[in-house]
Amino acid sequence: MQINTSNGEIPVPAPLALLGLGLLAIGYTRKRKA
Repeated sequence: MQINTSNGEIPVPAPLALLGLGLLAIGYTRKRKA
């Protein structure tokens, strides 16, 4: 499912995926530190 915006370059799931990866990375590093 692709949503055409005025931009049209970045699909909607892209920012969500990046956010999810960032949260996973933070959780992973925190787990490792602790």
